[in-house]
Amino acid sequence: MNTERTVHGSGYCRSKRKILIVGLIFLGLSAMPCMVSAQEFTWESYAEAGGGISLAGGSVLPVMTLEAGFLIGSLELGTSLVILPLEFGNPDLVTAAAVHYGTSVGICLGDEGSIRPLARFSVGGIARDRAEGTSHLDGYDAEKYFSASISLGADIPVGERWSVRPWFAWRLAPDANDYEGGALGGPDFGIAVRTTWITTVR
Repeated sequence: MNTERTVHGSGYCRSKRKILIVGLIFLGLSAMPCMVSAQEFTWESYAEAGGGISLAGGSVLPVMTLEAGFLIGSLELGTSLVILPLEFGNPDLVTAAAVHYGTSVGICLGDEGSIRPLARFSVGGIARDRAEGTSHLDGYDAEKYFSASISLGADIPVGERWSVRPWFAWRLAPDANDYEGGALGGPDFGIAVRTTWITTVR
């Protein structure tokens, strides 16, 4: 039984790495025409962080989001983390957690400076881990599963390069459950703060 789980886990890890590598290659190839000029490399990047509520598994849980990537016109290509604390304790505040991670593709339509609709799709995996006994939550023995998500929201400008983004997302993780047997896939919603900047290498 353990051998079968090990083989299955190794195959999944290889598949996960292939997904992330393909996503990064696509990101680089897509960005090159916009980044290269005669004497310099220029690209526009973004980063965002947010928090909200997850209803995965029928439970109300806090959720934290992090994302960073490149902008190519109205497209956003990046990587994302969605963190779900599952159990709390002492002395460590969080004793069990799940993390959705992956490559994301988003589109934000409309003119900059106005309120714009936003849609984003991401694919990758979800890892869950739990501190056992006196050990800390370190991720070494994390269990990993496939995960994908789609989110809808709005980009609301609050400055030249700053905006706030309310979102609603549905996360698909068909084989992943929390430690009480509840599904780790499901809806979540919240608000994120986003900034952009231009980087030039001469």
